[in-house]
Amino acid sequence: MRSIEEVKKEFLHIYERIAEKRGLPIVFGRIMASFFLEEHELSQKELSELTGYSISSVSRALDQMNNLGLISKFKNPSREYFLYKMNLNYINLALGGLQTWIRQAEMSKNEINQLKNKIENENFMDKDKDEVNRLIELFKGITRDIDVIIGIFKTTINSIKKS
Repeated sequence: MRSIEEVKKEFLHIYERIAEKRGLPIVFGRIMASFFLEEHELSQKELSELTGYSISSVSRALDQMNNLGLISKFKNPSREYFLYKMNLNYINLALGGLQTWIRQAEMSKNEINQLKNKIENENFMDKDKDEVNRLIELFKGITRDIDVIIGIFKTTINSIKKS
């Protein structure tokens, strides 16, 4: 039978992968998972113990996370150290992920459109005309698909925000 500590450790690893997939340092994932698991404000020392990272690594990550608005830092009035709390819940994290995906998809769509426009305005040899037309249609299809997905994600985001 598994221990509860093994389950918590697995959750930490899941959040490491989530952070990594979003282009964030792995330590961010461990810290976010710790906030979710503990459900209260935490000190640097507590986060160091929970994540397995040194206090200096946790401190650097917390400063970065604070600058990104992921966490808040405040002085514990009864003690001489700072406490931290996560500003996001899981829904907001998911919404942020969708919004990031939309921004990246829009950038990709713009790059594809630029390439399509470039090849539409270039002179190719007659033997390449069919392939050029095929690529133009392919690029149009890809950008249409991206627009559909962006529309679905934006509708989903608005629906979640209203609920």
